[in-house]
Amino acid sequence: MRLIVSAQVLRNAINSAPSATLYRDGSKLAGCYIRISDSFGRDRSIGYSGNDSAQDNSYNEMLSVEADRHTLYLKPMMGNWSGSPLKLTHEGAAEQLWQLFVEHLT
Repeated sequence: MRLIVSAQVLRNAINSAPSATLYRDGSKLAGCYIRISDSFGRDRSIGYSGNDSAQDNSYNEMLSVEADRHTLYLKPMMGNWSGSPLKLTHEGAAEQLWQLFVEHLT
């Protein structure tokens, strides 16, 4: 069994929108599309779609940068449903997005 991750990064002067696709033995298992978004009244949130060819207005998660008196953190918009903490470090945000990417693999 071969497991291959294909990543494509599309860049322009305004934003960056990487996508990744996971293949096993030539069959697509999972995909994702991540971009900087201004949707839902949030300034420059990180948008995640569990589909490598998703539309710009399609999200499974959005992370916004927030601050309290002591620290900067990432706040998931969908965190209330996923049970994740509402204040994520950059490592915690990466773990959450990775979990979303691989959650349907068996």
